[in-house]
Amino acid sequence: GHVQEFYRGIPNCMVIDSENEEIIGTIIDIDDNTENWLFIVEKVNGEEVMIPAHEEFITDIQQEKKIMSMDLPLGLLEL
Repeated sequence: GHVQEFYRGIPNCMVIDSENEEIIGTIIDIDDNTENWLFIVEKVNGEEVMIPAHEEFITDIQQEKKIMSMDLPLGLLEL
């Protein structure tokens, strides 16, 4: 739904953890080649991680600030 249109402006969006408000990283690209889109996120330490772009992970989007809060399953960022 609304998320689909939002994806267009998403690169450079900051991702924060909705639990502790820590910065996870910055979305640098979206892989939309598969059925399930992936956010390609550059973590604070410079590593790249892929996060499934599932609406249930996204708890809040502040479009004007380009901040996305996500509630991610434990272990997802350690992949």
